[in-house]
Amino acid sequence: MGCIFCDIASGKLDAHRIFEDEEVTVFLDAFPVNAGHMLVVPKKHVKGLSELDDRLGGRLFNISKRMAEASEKALGAESANIVTAPATIEHFHVHVIPRYDYDLMGLLADLDNKRELPDEEMTEIESKLKKELARG
Repeated sequence: MGCIFCDIASGKLDAHRIFEDEEVTVFLDAFPVNAGHMLVVPKKHVKGLSELDDRLGGRLFNISKRMAEASEKALGAESANIVTAPATIEHFHVHVIPRYDYDLMGLLADLDNKRELPDEEMTEIESKLKKELARG
């Protein structure tokens, strides 16, 4: 059975991609907790945290920080949660969840509070984040 994150990272499946380099891809979560919820994923299949080498782990978290900062500037988020959690998809990933003063979730985002946003809204969020990242 294939891995959906490997298929997205390799381009076999479409996603609202925000950032990509030779080792990492960032895309909007298809079922976000909040607008701008992103997944930071190594392109190489890494099942879990224990398989993640220190160098790649550092890159993933540096990129996650950059995505959190972009969400604050581009989307008006107050802050962001950067979270790793057990997942139904066995491919290590980091959630970057923009936090807004109106989301009423407390200190940590509720990962069970997922929903689907219209594609037009996802495309608009993607565009805003990419423009912010292009500014440097």
